[in-house]
Amino acid sequence: MPMLTIFVVKTLRYHENFFVEAKKTYIDKGYDIVDIAHNELSELEREVAFTSTLFAAKRVYCIENILNKKLNRDKLAAILYTTPEVVVWEETTDERTLKFAFPQAKIYVSKFSASLWKLLDSMAPGNLVHTVAMLREVQQSNDIHLVHFMLMRRIKELIIVSHGGQPAKLATWQIGKLKSQAALWKPDLLESLYKKLIEIEMRIKSGTMVYELNKALEITLSFYL
Repeated sequence: MPMLTIFVVKTLRYHENFFVEAKKTYIDKGYDIVDIAHNELSELEREVAFTSTLFAAKRVYCIENILNKKLNRDKLAAILYTTPEVVVWEETTDERTLKFAFPQAKIYVSKFSASLWKLLDSMAPGNLVHTVAMLREVQQSNDIHLVHFMLMRRIKELIIVSHGGQPAKLATWQIGKLKSQAALWKPDLLESLYKKLIEIEMRIKSGTMVYELNKALEITLSFYL
């Protein structure tokens, strides 16, 4: 039976980590992963036609950001009749539209809780206990990979404002808050923390993580806050 899974992420993409984890669950179940080049439906059609001629194997086809047009949604619906598993990462199309177009699909929507923003605002030297408490609370309602990405994004924003720059697409009041938070940090400490968070990301992708991600984040923050 054809199966469609859609991950919906609004306002930003928190790297490939969550999508990578989704793929890993299929690999653990014995699936072959087929990433669609250029994220075009024509490529998906060609891949499905080609792999269908090979010896039988469980395959999942992964494609990103192709459902914003009705024509593409209709094309994908037709493709689903010929292949069992398709996973879509979607940033621009709303959940209601997707549910209407694909009522049988599994749709996962990433939403940001108020506690996540409080965590980001709490990060400052000397505030370790509160920040770690917030980190543990945030994990109850947010994927830990999203939290990791948002930590990296906030530290990068603080680095930018600490050097007199302005992060793109932020309101004046948001930039003002970032400047106040950045003033609590030494610029070199921000840059060192950012490098450590990037290092964690690389270890996740290479499969060389020693600790679970939540534990790795706590340990890293303990050296800087």
